Amino acid sequence: MARQKALTTRLKALDKGRGTQPQSDALQTWITSDDVYYELENSKYRRREKSGEWQLISGPALLATRPEDVMAGEETIKRTLRSMGRVVARAAYLEDTAESDILNMMDFSGVLPPVHGEAYHWIFDVLVQSLAGIDGDEGAHYIERWIVVRYNLIRQRKSGAYRMSALVLDNDDGGAGKNVFVERCLSTLFGKRLVAGNMRIAELTGDYNDSLRGKAVAMVNEVSFDRTDTERLKQILGSKTLRVNPKHQAIRQDDNTTAFILSGNAYGRTVKLTGTSIDRRYSVMMSDFKLALLIAQHEGMDIQADTFDRDIDRFMDDVLTILDAPGEVARWIGALVGRYGEATTIEPFHRLGYQRALEVQESPFSAFLIVAFNDDFQACSVSGLHEAYRRYAVDWVRERDILTQRAFVTAAKRFGEKRFPNFFMRKAGTKDPVTGSQSNWFFAAPSLTVSDDSMADIERRL
Repeated sequence: MARQKALTTRLKALDKGRGTQPQSDALQTWITSDDVYYELENSKYRRREKSGEWQLISGPALLATRPEDVMAGEETIKRTLRSMGRVVARAAYLEDTAESDILNMMDFSGVLPPVHGEAYHWIFDVLVQSLAGIDGDEGAHYIERWIVVRYNLIRQRKSGAYRMSALVLDNDDGGAGKNVFVERCLSTLFGKRLVAGNMRIAELTGDYNDSLRGKAVAMVNEVSFDRTDTERLKQILGSKTLRVNPKHQAIRQDDNTTAFILSGNAYGRTVKLTGTSIDRRYSVMMSDFKLALLIAQHEGMDIQADTFDRDIDRFMDDVLTILDAPGEVARWIGALVGRYGEATTIEPFHRLGYQRALEVQESPFSAFLIVAFNDDFQACSVSGLHEAYRRYAVDWVRERDILTQRAFVTAAKRFGEKRFPNFFMRKAGTKDPVTGSQSNWFFAAPSLTVSDDSMADIERRL
């Protein structure tokens, strides 16, 4: 009540003497072109920079930006702003429709309208499949629906991004297309002013997080829960308001307008999972796909050809430009809206990627074998695999809890048999010159030999 009374008093002060000084066309033109407002809450001015960012500046700083043909002083500028409807109680970033006395600084001008009924390019489907990884079509449909929900909330001017679970894109070795997805595709769909790409986790959970203000989507890159303030992250995800701490300005509470994408290459360790309702904040996708290889497969390219690297690089340069072509993106979102309708809510997604991430976090041994016995595995020596496991496990468990080779072989054999229908272990490789014995090897199929050794690839992925 007291705050409203103070704002009313300030408005009356501006109205006093209103109309006693001429309002030059040059003054009004400058105010309009520089998008100037006066904010009563701060007793300062808001001015939109060429970049689209809103600047909060003092009276003297504003006067310094006047063009030569504008000689008006600050009081005349304030009265002119009042007559033009440019005096506001406060400024804020809001998803929904702002009240008349609030300046909504969220910029929706770059949001593409959908184009319905026209075919879109296949690259969008391949990209989403690459991100969905082991969850296949079900995961791809979820990602599409997640995009549509965020898009519909903006189009319908409804708040609700804070209710959306963070989309966790976990890609073991990179290359699935996460940055392409955000910086090309989503930035074109929502407009660059509404999307923050390639943020660091410290920008989200650290002291200075004002880069999040007014964003519809933000991707935080290279997230790993062992380097993240998990409690702070949980406070932000799902919270209707965001505690903003801009440099050199007072801390304030803003609406949380952001749907988050958390990207990591930590193989199941991007976000800390508990297996409980706490995990509703996350929808987890795990992928070991390479977008370039999926594109090559779609186009029937020979990945064994000597010219493959050169050919795929040239092809990628051409096809990726489609992802930030407004017409192509508009046709794609038009098809997705037609597919998923006007939905503005979405439940968390906990399927194969989520379950695998839980396994990785619960057991370093399971995590190791998931990486070792991936789709590309062919063969490796048992002793070599156990030695690699020992080097890996020492960072996660006590020395006494590391499996002996005998226990390791029993458990790894059981794991491999579940993973590959024809998995088996046999003696193979070079015979010992003294004893004549051979070492044990794991094979994904009977047709494979020691020449198909996958150990170097396993070491690289670890």
